[in-house]
Parts: sequence; C-alpha cells; structure tokens
Amino acid sequence: MNRVESCADILASELHSAGIRYVFGHPGGEVVDLIEALARHNIEFILVGHESAAAFMAGAIGRITGTPGVCLSTLGPGACNLLIGIGSAFLDRDPMLAISARATSDVSARNQKQDIRLNDIFEPVSKWSEALDGINTRSTISRAIQLARRAPKGPIFLSLPTDIAVQADCDSDRLHYKEVNSDASDDRLNQLAKILNQASTPVGIVGIGLDPEKDAKAVRHFFSKTGIPFAVLPQAKGIGDEDAENFLGVVASAAGDAHIIKCIEKSDVVIAIGFDTVESAQSWHFDRPILSIANASIAYGDFKPIIECTGEVGDLAIRLADSYDSVHSWRHTDIANVQRHVKLDIEPNQASSHSGLSPFHVLQVLQEVLPAETIVSVDVGAHKMLTSQAWRSTLPGSFLVSNGMSSMGYGVPAALAASLMRPDRPVIGIIGDGGFGMMVQELETAVRMAVKPLLIVFCDRSLAVIKVAQRNRNLPHRGVNFLHVNWAEVASGFGVRGVNVSTLEEISKTVGDWVKKQQLTVVAVPIDETLYGGLTY
Repeated sequence: MNRVESCADILASELHSAGIRYVFGHPGGEVVDLIEALARHNIEFILVGHESAAAFMAGAIGRITGTPGVCLSTLGPGACNLLIGIGSAFLDRDPMLAISARATSDVSARNQKQDIRLNDIFEPVSKWSEALDGINTRSTISRAIQLARRAPKGPIFLSLPTDIAVQADCDSDRLHYKEVNSDASDDRLNQLAKILNQASTPVGIVGIGLDPEKDAKAVRHFFSKTGIPFAVLPQAKGIGDEDAENFLGVVASAAGDAHIIKCIEKSDVVIAIGFDTVESAQSWHFDRPILSIANASIAYGDFKPIIECTGEVGDLAIRLADSYDSVHSWRHTDIANVQRHVKLDIEPNQASSHSGLSPFHVLQVLQEVLPAETIVSVDVGAHKMLTSQAWRSTLPGSFLVSNGMSSMGYGVPAALAASLMRPDRPVIGIIGDGGFGMMVQELETAVRMAVKPLLIVFCDRSLAVIKVAQRNRNLPHRGVNFLHVNWAEVASGFGVRGVNVSTLEEISKTVGDWVKKQQLTVVAVPIDETLYGGLTY
C-alpha cells in the first residue's frame, strides 16, 4: 500500500469529481482542515445559521440536480442538529452526503465531552453510516456517492476525526461497486400489461420513484395515450400533466383528496408509476391491487404490489403504453365530478374576512402573476396541504416539499438552495409563520449568498392543521396559537426587503414588481385560518 494525499484532500477531490460545488454547514474547530481542503478543490463552503438548514439545503440541491448535496458539521451538538435534515432526506428520497467531525480515538479513550456514538445515531436514518478511518478513503467516498444516487435515493452519513482528516491515507486498490440489476423482464412486464388491459376501472398514481427530468415525458405520454385517470403525490407534482382532462388531483397530505381516494377505492387496479409508499400514510394502497413500475422495489413491511417491474421508468412506461389496447369504463363525467368536488372542498365562498385573506385566493393570485417556470418551495402545515392541491405545476422539479418526512422548517432553506442552483428561474417560498420562525436566521445566509427568492409568509398566528386534529377529536385548541410578529419588519433588520400586504390587489402588485426586478423579499400575508378547506388529519 502506498501513502497518498490526506483524507480531507481525497474527500474534497472526490466531491469535486462528482460535480459538487457547494457544501453547507456551521463549522467547529474540528472541521477547519476539511474546509480548507474543499477550498483547494474549488468547492465553496457556505456558512448557515443552523445545521438543520444546511441539511435541508443539501437535500434540496440533491433533489433539484440529482447530484448529492453536501452538509458539514462539527461533532456533538453540531452533528445532532443535522438529524432532522438527514431524516428528511431519508424519507423524502433526496441524495445527500452528511459529514461531521468525530472525536479522535485518543480523546475518546480519556473523556466523553461532546463525544456520542454519531454513526449509531444516524444509522437508522441513512442508507449507509460510515466512520472514516484513513484507509481506502477514495473508494469509501466513491461508494458513498454511488449509494446516495442509487434508487431509492437518500443520505449517507460520514464521520471524520480531526487527526484522520490531516493524515495521509492508506489507499489500496480502488474498490468498485456495481449497480443493482433491474427486475424488468419482458415476461414480468407482459404480465403487468395483461392485468392492466383486463381492468375496467384502472386508476394511475405517480410518485417520486423515478427520474423527474428523464421520465416525465414518458409518464405524460402514458396517461395521454391510455386516458386512464390519474393522481400524483405532492413530491411528484409537475411530472404528470396537471391540466389534462384525466388528472384527478393530488393525494396524500393534500386538501380535498378524500374525493380522489373514493375514486381509487372504486378502481379494480391501480397502475403505480414511481409510486413510493413513503409519501402516503393512508390505507388505499393496502386495499387495492397495485401494479408498480418504479426505479426500485416499493414492497415494505406488509405491503407488496401484485406485480412490480423495476428499472428505467420512462422506458417501462412507453412499453406499457404501447401494449395498452383496452378501453376503460370511466366516463368523462366521473372524472369531472371528482375534480369538481375537490375544488368545492378547497375553495371557500369568501376571499377575505376581518381576520385575513383566504389562502386559496392568495394562491390563485400568485399563480396568475408568476411565470409558469417558477420553482415553488413549500413548508409544512395547512398551507402545504392546500398548495399541494391548488397549485398547478407545469414542469418536473418545480415543486419542492417535504412529504415523506413532512418537516417544518424545510421551506426557507429549500428556496435558498433552488435560487442558488437555478438563478435563471423565479423561485418563491410559501411558508407558514410557524415554519418561518424556525428558519428566520437564514435570511442573513440568503443576503450573503446573494440569492433573490420571494418568500411569502402565511400569517395566521397558529398551527392551523393541528387545530383540525383537535376539532376532529372534540378537543380544545391548546398549544397551537402564538402572538403576531411583524415578519416584514424582522426581515428589514436583516437588510432584506420586507412588505406587509392586506389585500389580494396588494399581493398582485408586490409579486408583479418582484417578477420584473427580482430581489430577496419577504411578504407577510394575513391569513384567516378558518378559510382553509378540505383539510384532514
């Protein structure tokens, strides 16, 4: 074995070779050597206000680009602060590398200060949790990047002690890791096609178990050719044609989706294209026969499709469309009735009240003013459930939301990441005042990054969706209300343009002005939370 570069330099070199140009984090003294190695390899380290934001940003970049995003922390508390973002990447299927410092072996042998078993902590929420030891670092990082990208995509956690980071690596012959073979034989696909052709009332479901950029055209072709009514899950918005006559809407954590679920329950088979159960806590996928084509098996626990084909989803969808020679028995009026009932559920009779504006009508104004190529980042709460249903996404990868994990705090960091990686496209964040309060410190990060998203804060001074759960159980509203905060003034304290609006007309003008001359802006919108419709919990 030959002595070669330091572990930190090898790590940085492998990241750069993979196309990674940014690392997000909050450093400690234990990672400064690695940060210098990143700089030597033309990778920019971006300081954030909180490690959870670093992990959310890394996950969002992984989703947007397909290349793993990277976050970095010190040991102990810094690493623990990454947990929510790593867990989100795990359940949201976002490729990520999360790197933290680790106590050196000589320190661990003497005391426990800031020394916890990080690799054990992160093992349940990562595809692989590895302690770097200065041996075969290049192959280890190469494998980590491959695993993060491999379906189902997800995070890899790596811990690196300070002493190992600066040591020369012991590198034996480079290890190579092969991709897992797909399971999409002609016989299996023919069986699936036969069952689908025999179905009278099939329904389609589109999820995240595919490549949005590569496979969207094939998915749209499939549903256009077959005419099968279909729904999408929130993270898959923009993949299917949401203006198509056979588009039912959005299921799983989406307002008004009870009507779509009733339609699914009437189906004799569900053709699931990229469906991943991680986005659904509902039971419909247990109760219906599922035919699955996806980039990985979706069998989990007691759930198993009757047939699944794994591989290149676009190719499978094209072949399945070509083999479909049946005519389903759904009438146009059946589909139109579902669409109508969903709209009746989510659209209130009034656009405003003395307490604030209707969130549905606010979204309508935003959709009317913003260009079709706008990227939308949505936080978690009542506004997520409504926006998932009411917003029309025309392009794949244009709707960023945490739905597998459903993490509050996601919206602001994801908007910053999208604005950084897609500077040629308008980027907005739709965030509740609760979630905005969790990440308001990242406005300072945004100013340093010179990104220009428009952050729309829905201010209802409550955790509105939790109130739904309390009402459903005939419980009082405890622990769900908070005081008014003037978020526009708070934004101005960070040097960010802050705007208070009170009417739909003011929103239209403010957003229209931003489209013409984009600058980092926070718009505080008063919302009447009683005007949310179609919410369940």
